[in-house]
This record gives sequence, C-alpha cells and structure tokens, in this order.
Amino acid sequence: MKRRYNIEDHAKSIMKVIETAADNAIPKARTGNIMAKQPWWNQKELDRNRRLGLHQTDRPTYIRARNLYLAEIRRAKMGTWRNFDEDINKNSWGKAFR
Repeated sequence: MKRRYNIEDHAKSIMKVIETAADNAIPKARTGNIMAKQPWWNQKELDRNRRLGLHQTDRPTYIRARNLYLAEIRRAKMGTWRNFDEDINKNSWGKAFR
C-alpha cells in the first residue's frame, strides 16, 4: 500500500533541507560563547594605558594612543574593503553573490 503524503509533509521536508543547507553554507559569527573578533581589534596597548590610569593622569598621551589605535582600525577596514572591491572587479560573480 502506498503511503500518502500531504502538503504539510512536503513543506516540512523542504524546510528541513533548506535549514541543513543554510547551516552548512552560512558561516557562524560565534565560536563557542565568544564573538569572533575582527583582525584589527587588538587594543592591548590601549587597555594597558587605561589600566595604568594614563587616561586620567596624562590625557594627551592617552588621546594620542587612542587616536593611533582608531587610525589603525580605519586603515584595516579600508584595506579589507579594497580587497573585497578588487575581488568584485576581477570576478563579478564571486563574493558579492555568495
């Protein structure tokens, strides 16, 4: 005897296939309980200066260190954007359509 499928069974099976494909294809933003950090987020020196109280005792030096850090972030972001832009110019069906 043939088993009869109704439309809900078909919809559930299609949804399961889509969810599995999405889980396999879409990168995860989290690794465990820690958010994945961007490569330019390395503020050890700035944190050290803050812990030492430099932001209260020697404000101009702290501001220079902070501005250097922010400039580094801007350079890294612009470099990442340029790499992405070059890839799109070389292969217009590449990353933009993933």
